[in-house]
Amino acid sequence: MDPFAYQVTSTDLSKTSTLQLGSPIQVLLVEDNPEAARLIRRHIQESGDSHFHVEWKDNLLDAISRLVTPGIAVVLLDLGMPESSGYETHLAINSVVGKTVPIIILTSDDRASTRDRSIRLGAASYLVKHRTTYNWELYRCKRVGKIARY
Repeated sequence: MDPFAYQVTSTDLSKTSTLQLGSPIQVLLVEDNPEAARLIRRHIQESGDSHFHVEWKDNLLDAISRLVTPGIAVVLLDLGMPESSGYETHLAINSVVGKTVPIIILTSDDRASTRDRSIRLGAASYLVKHRTTYNWELYRCKRVGKIARY
């Protein structure tokens, strides 16, 4: 085993992952709109922050397939996907990652009822597009221990 790697055990004790010290946090962006995905990725990367590596999937099936393979530390999830919408999208991703990977909802839906339901269903955070700083929220989740990284 690499001397600079260490084990992180999630709240689900049946799953562990090895993270490299100093490696970027792997973010999975699940967004069906290519322009929105490009803007979000650019916003995160243009901050000059090398702490995050953003991988993009434009549909739910590809996102779920990616999450089966270890390595993703946090999911930025748009609720309005072609295959499903709203809390169903969140539940689909949550059924794969459980409590092992935090899910940050990233949506245009600014209704309090949708936000409250997402949080009740276990979302780490709820962000309304065009009203947030993505890096700040990723750092906040890391700082409060929702992203097991350092």
